[in-house]
Amino acid sequence: MPSRRTPGLFTASIALDADDPRAAQREAWARWVRIDPAVAPLIGPLGEILDASNTGDRARYRAQLADDLVVEDHRRTGMGRVEGADAYLASVAAFGELVSSATAALGWHRPALAPHGALTVARITDTVAASGGEFESVYLYLFTISRGRIARIELFELDALDAARARFEALRAGSER
Repeated sequence: MPSRRTPGLFTASIALDADDPRAAQREAWARWVRIDPAVAPLIGPLGEILDASNTGDRARYRAQLADDLVVEDHRRTGMGRVEGADAYLASVAAFGELVSSATAALGWHRPALAPHGALTVARITDTVAASGGEFESVYLYLFTISRGRIARIELFELDALDAARARFEALRAGSER
């Protein structure tokens, strides 16, 4: 007899390691893609960037970036504008030399999501290699996708949510032309 689902009841229960939130996120995103395949072009590259960042796999990271990537860092202590995937990857490598083994988390909170990109909260935690001091950096991470790769990244302070949303909408308008 075919299975019948009753609305409002659990259809699955999955136990995951509490010490591996990225595994839980991968499982959630895989289920999300099965429900809404239209999100796959967004979360595929984002998940690859996240996993590559956390394993230090620069080639895998680079493969997700458009050659003509533009990065705009609007944060108070940000790096400003970086043009080109290789130049951006060099800045990522320079950051990696200052820390022991940064852990990045993206995509748990999404203030905006559209076919052209997303605005999400990023969190990086680590220890400064020279001093041993721990740090956490939490900020808004806006990205757009073009031809299956990340074409633009813009970073904002958390308190600049309205500006980040406005920028996201402006980029959406540009992608619809």
